[in-house]
Amino acid sequence: MFDRIGQEVRPRVWTVFAACLLSVLLAPIVRALAFAMFTVIGIATRLMLNPGIASQGQAVGAPVREALRSLAGAFTLISATALLAPAIAVAGALMSRERVGNRLGLGRTRLKPAAWIPAMLGSVALAFVLGVAKFLAGLPPIPPPPSNAVAVGLLLVGSLVVAPGQELLFRGYAQARLCERWGSAGGVLLSALLSSVLQFGTPHLPWHFYPPAFVYGVFLGWLAQRTGCVQVPMAVRAMTGAVLTGMPMLGFRLPASRGADAALLAGAAGVMVFSVVWLVRCSSGSRPVAADLGAWTAGT
Repeated sequence: MFDRIGQEVRPRVWTVFAACLLSVLLAPIVRALAFAMFTVIGIATRLMLNPGIASQGQAVGAPVREALRSLAGAFTLISATALLAPAIAVAGALMSRERVGNRLGLGRTRLKPAAWIPAMLGSVALAFVLGVAKFLAGLPPIPPPPSNAVAVGLLLVGSLVVAPGQELLFRGYAQARLCERWGSAGGVLLSALLSSVLQFGTPHLPWHFYPPAFVYGVFLGWLAQRTGCVQVPMAVRAMTGAVLTGMPMLGFRLPASRGADAALLAGAAGVMVFSVVWLVRCSSGSRPVAADLGAWTAGT
């Protein structure tokens, strides 16, 4: 970046960290406001449909609050909180001197149609590698949804709200500026670190959730840099979540044998490596978007 007289100006990154900090501070406030708003709406709806409830002295707000604490209500509150990510990203882009679409990485993808296959395969394979590795290490897995209805709700919320919003903030708004300041490798690693630690609308997760999330964030960040737009990691993350959420609905479970788990781990790792090589070959003609992206992708 250069100023008006041609002198090089170091990109400002404090706005990126301020946006991430703001998302952490605002998340509980937005969640509380959403809970209060939906409670008021629920109480007003009950009174409209059953005007005699108040005169009979029945508890009007308790059933509404219990409904919001249910899984369906949790989906609603998570969605409301997850909307913080794209809102903060768009607000930051509007305050930038660049065009909003360019600042958010919403350009035209350089990914060839055939390259969507390895992008998807690599994402799912990496998720399997991380999940099986955690299982072999003796770490407890994240419990599956208790029912298919809950799984469908998680699928819709995760694919349509959480994944696009977080990717727009971390792989779009944040990573672009971080790469300009510290290079592609540093920007990808930092954005992955931020995205793994700052989870929007997620309850307190165990410590062993964050290292796999960081590794997966590195893959998504590399994918955004390789393809030149944030829509690709958005779509890949959403599709991967759909696959991983849908497989338990179809009865798929990890093998009980450690030998079978090790074989699954090796197979998924092989698919991951094959997919990355395929993806690099499919996009070998692409021009890098960051100044030193060539050095970052040349070693892949």
